[in-house]
Amino acid sequence: IKYWEKEIINILHRVVLENHINFIWFNEKSTKEDLESFIFQGLSNKKLYIEKLKELNKDIKSEYQDKLIDKFEIDLEKETNPLLQNIKLSNTIDIRKKCEDLNLTKLHWIYDALSDTPHANWAFLSDKYMKPCTNPLHKRHLIPKSYYEYTNFESPFIILSMLIEILEYSKQKMNINI
Repeated sequence: IKYWEKEIINILHRVVLENHINFIWFNEKSTKEDLESFIFQGLSNKKLYIEKLKELNKDIKSEYQDKLIDKFEIDLEKETNPLLQNIKLSNTIDIRKKCEDLNLTKLHWIYDALSDTPHANWAFLSDKYMKPCTNPLHKRHLIPKSYYEYTNFESPFIILSMLIEILEYSKQKMNINI
């Protein structure tokens, strides 16, 4: 249960939510060109990531990194010929536009609110590492706090319910029974 800490569950929630939005958008609103662009963007990102790891590993010389690079290259090779894969950062449709297209702007608000954790914005840092000062003269003054284990019992159920929604959508809209 200690793995369900607040920051981990926020990241998982955001990932599941983004996949949920993408799943619906690609099924209902996207064109063939959107799909091709999305796939090309993903392959470009994989190759770019591998090349960056190789460059960084020249200085680090980590055996673990070498194995990781080999694994990523094998995975990329399964999808495309890495020598022929260009690295291009295309203009894919962002998650906000997808939510607007689907009339799900509230989901984007949630997605955006969950962005504090993976991006380590002030809301996350102050919540995780700061506490109000005990001096009554220091209104709204934050001081560092000791780390404590935080177990979030509700969040696993939120993620599970989102996954169930995706399965229900698959069954209703796409006639897929899992």
